[in-house]
Amino acid sequence: MKKLLIGTAVIALGFGLAAPASAQVKLDLAGHFKGYTTWVDQDTRGGQRAIAAGEFAGLGAGQAALIDAEERSFDILRETEIHFTGETTLDNGLTVGFHAEADIDAPGADNFATEEAYAYFSGAWGRVNFGKEDGAAYLLQIAAPSADSNIDGIRQYINPVNYNIFGHSGSTYLLGEPGTAAVVGVAGLNDVSLQDVFGNNGVNTGVAASSLRVDSLLRDANGDFIAGVNDIRVGEGGAGFLAAQRRFDYDQAISGTSDKFTYLTPVFNGFQAGFTYAPEIGTTRDLQNGTENDVSAYGDVWEASARYEGQFGEVGVAVGAGYSHAELEQARTWANLGLAAPAGISTLAKAPLFYVDVNNNAGYDAADTVVATQDDREAWNVGLDLNWGPFGLGGAYMEDDMGVSGDAFETETWVVGIDYTTGPFKLGATYYNNEQAVGPAEIDTDRYTGGVTYTYGPGMTFRGSISYIEVESDVGYRASREDSVDATSIMLGTQIDF
Repeated sequence: MKKLLIGTAVIALGFGLAAPASAQVKLDLAGHFKGYTTWVDQDTRGGQRAIAAGEFAGLGAGQAALIDAEERSFDILRETEIHFTGETTLDNGLTVGFHAEADIDAPGADNFATEEAYAYFSGAWGRVNFGKEDGAAYLLQIAAPSADSNIDGIRQYINPVNYNIFGHSGSTYLLGEPGTAAVVGVAGLNDVSLQDVFGNNGVNTGVAASSLRVDSLLRDANGDFIAGVNDIRVGEGGAGFLAAQRRFDYDQAISGTSDKFTYLTPVFNGFQAGFTYAPEIGTTRDLQNGTENDVSAYGDVWEASARYEGQFGEVGVAVGAGYSHAELEQARTWANLGLAAPAGISTLAKAPLFYVDVNNNAGYDAADTVVATQDDREAWNVGLDLNWGPFGLGGAYMEDDMGVSGDAFETETWVVGIDYTTGPFKLGATYYNNEQAVGPAEIDTDRYTGGVTYTYGPGMTFRGSISYIEVESDVGYRASREDSVDATSIMLGTQIDF
């Protein structure tokens, strides 16, 4: 199948290049600036009640240091990109181009970071993208109407909530392995509550990798207890995101902008389809090939998507769906982690991501029950958007098993939005819900957003919105305790496209 896809792309390009051609690629510069002033009031780990003596015994030093942290209520946030595009159409009708996008204020001292860099070829037969770019599942994905697409769109670019300290200062409750603490409310090394939901690698900061436990809401792919590619945190998608990029949105992009082939068909009577192949997630290759059969890494990624846009009377309709599959090259086993397997367990057996400590001995052995191991990753989405005069109404739904067996980390996301346009003003509102399984627990996130956008010039808008987000968790095997935290934010800003 891999050879068939690559061969098809080469043949298609061959047809376009068959006739003599002469042209020169011309470079265009574009981009945008998104700048906001933000105000936020959120629950944090400190300030709600005194921490009981000894309650955080066994927690990592980084965790304890965040107890008294408070959010900055007023701040300025921005997201700026520069786009470089070179394109020409040859005498034979083939369009050849190059596109690159650079984030000039990427996290970490305003770093200059490449987001996309790819060549494209198009004609009457469709379009091929080749290089660092999103796949077909995202490119044809349906977005619901939004109050401000930077805040509550298919991708969230501006996020005022500080998730490093988001939480509460109540007791911790048991999650994952209930044998590490004898009394509910007393912290053990594998306990977690919503005060650990978004913290610095949660409660396992100081635990050795050989414990094979899950680091709060991080599925630590390589056992180093540091967020990285293929690690999973609640509220994050794609190929793995660092802590500074936490967000709640619904883009289906499990391969991120890894190098790939994507073919998009021409639009036939409103229908368009897309197909993507990526040899590996999260890698950048220069002058040498990557490696095969890496532990915890995902290899071949396949995506397929379809979209229809049409008009029925006075109602405009857009509907679409997409599917992604990433093959796990090699799951974590006791042997490839260089660890001694517990008694009665083969060194070739998959190492558990979550397990139930049946015999309550604070360790994994043959008597315990495995809840989840690593597996291939699958995701899919559907979406519908309706437009009637100045009104828009739509919604989208997405599932992602996060590459973990038994749905132990499966995330389900759905969003519904409505907007109304009158002259230069657009008013909008959205409701967003994300349900993230974390072993035996479930983290439920609701976000309500309303706002207005005013166009004051070509490519120039003022934007204002208010958003409320609430996160609830039912944690632990022994105790059905629901914890919740929330945040309210107001955003005022401008976007300038150039």
